[in-house]
Amino acid sequence: NKQIEKKIDDMSLIICMRGNILRNFQRDILSKRLKVPIKKVSRKDIISLVKESASKASGAIYINPYTYLGDTFIGEHFLKRLISEYDLAIRKKFTINSESFRCLNYEEYSLSNVLNTIMDEDMVIIPDLIDTHFTKTLEVLDLIKDIQCDVLLIGREILCKMGNKKEIVWSGEEDSLLRNKNIEEYMEDCLSSFIKRKNFFEVKINARKLSFQKVFVNFFSSQHPRNLNKETAVYLLKKILEYGSEIVYISQGNASDRERLFVSEVISLLNNDQRLKVTLFDNLSDLSDFICKEEVKLCFGPDTSIPHLMNHLDIPHVTFILRGQFDETSIQSVCSNSSLGFARFGFPQIPFYIDQRRYKEQIDGIFK
Repeated sequence: NKQIEKKIDDMSLIICMRGNILRNFQRDILSKRLKVPIKKVSRKDIISLVKESASKASGAIYINPYTYLGDTFIGEHFLKRLISEYDLAIRKKFTINSESFRCLNYEEYSLSNVLNTIMDEDMVIIPDLIDTHFTKTLEVLDLIKDIQCDVLLIGREILCKMGNKKEIVWSGEEDSLLRNKNIEEYMEDCLSSFIKRKNFFEVKINARKLSFQKVFVNFFSSQHPRNLNKETAVYLLKKILEYGSEIVYISQGNASDRERLFVSEVISLLNNDQRLKVTLFDNLSDLSDFICKEEVKLCFGPDTSIPHLMNHLDIPHVTFILRGQFDETSIQSVCSNSSLGFARFGFPQIPFYIDQRRYKEQIDGIFK
């Protein structure tokens, strides 16, 4: 936590650089907005209140605040755990990117859609993990403040009881931050006030033999440093074809001129092998439909939203984590941008750390 204070005449500027200082400030705003004090209780007491609320809930509404597409798939972990623990019936799920998430049955987020959906006795679930999500959370709470419903603010350790008996119940614990742990450990920490924690050392890896019969390959990410270079792309496809694949679908990314030219040159360097088929998709739902229809068995590509979709579909994905993508001397960077941070503990995701200066010997290791 860092606090920088600079005074200019009668003006005071306070900049909070992530962490408990900012979260305390936001909790105060929440209390003032709902006009009730924050009540501190133990996590055990909050879990008891959540259990009671779930037993009475007429249904559950999930509001997804994420703007990064992959985070929506990651956030589904919260729903799966809560449904498993409390046998909740999810009535509606909202997101601002609903067209990309038809495969997850999301509907378009808007204040009017939310207001017309939430009813008395509903349980509302809102992951609020990032400081900038808080504005949207307040927007929803303002909207439903007079409805008799309970709101779980995952990542904030808070249960809000709305309606004529408003109450804000907080565990008194600092909010969990993704700074020294894997994403699944972090999500379990965020659920600590609502559910019994899962022991990941008990997770069994459901390993199975990889099938190269039908393969999907993506070279691109939204962040250029994560992209595969041409030499790596050509060598990867060469090894996949040598391994006996019947067909290899190649993503054209966002179909920019640069990406179309890249794919064209890669295929040309492989003598326009007829087993290489170029594909293009408008959104992740279209990709999901295609993968299932064509019965693709294995995927390769950099760390982007596609590996998270494949986790959802239970299709193995070799996720390339490139050298230089993160700072190896920084725990924060390793957790945020490396395979240690966002790769899952077990199958089907297979994180693969690669130095593209030594791509041949490293890619050979996949096919041994």
